[in-house]
Amino acid sequence: MDKKPLKRHKALQPLSREHHHGLLLSWKIRSGLSRNIPVERIKIYTDWFFETHLIPHFEMEEKYIFPILNENYPLIKRALS
Repeated sequence: MDKKPLKRHKALQPLSREHHHGLLLSWKIRSGLSRNIPVERIKIYTDWFFETHLIPHFEMEEKYIFPILNENYPLIKRALS
């Protein structure tokens, strides 16, 4: 079965790319650990990534995406818990 990528509305494409970068963070952590990169160095990077990318991303989702969906939407409830 050929599974084509989901087409996102143009306005959502930047958020979608940011999700991809967030997933890459996990890969980078695993890769760093497997290459014996000092944990302190990995933590410095993950702290920077969190402050620079993840916090603004979550704030944008909460400000622009969450209001579109009902507050009882299961994924919204999960995100806020």
